[in-house]
Amino acid sequence: MKYKILHNYIYGWDEACLDDNEKPALFDTEKEAQENINDLIEDVEEAVKLGHMSDVYYKEDYKIVPSSWRSKGA
Repeated sequence: MKYKILHNYIYGWDEACLDDNEKPALFDTEKEAQENINDLIEDVEEAVKLGHMSDVYYKEDYKIVPSSWRSKGA
């Protein structure tokens, strides 16, 4: 089973990570997906410290789901 990451946008949960072809990035394991979220959060925190971004991202705004998940609008 593959996994993907969702982000809690203002309109609700939707796919967060897109590859170069605008398709959801898929991960082989939940651990790999979680590491991707952790890396994103750390990168954004560093960008905020350097003054390149004004606000941090929060882990609770991301979740991992099976790749078969579809948004209600799809």
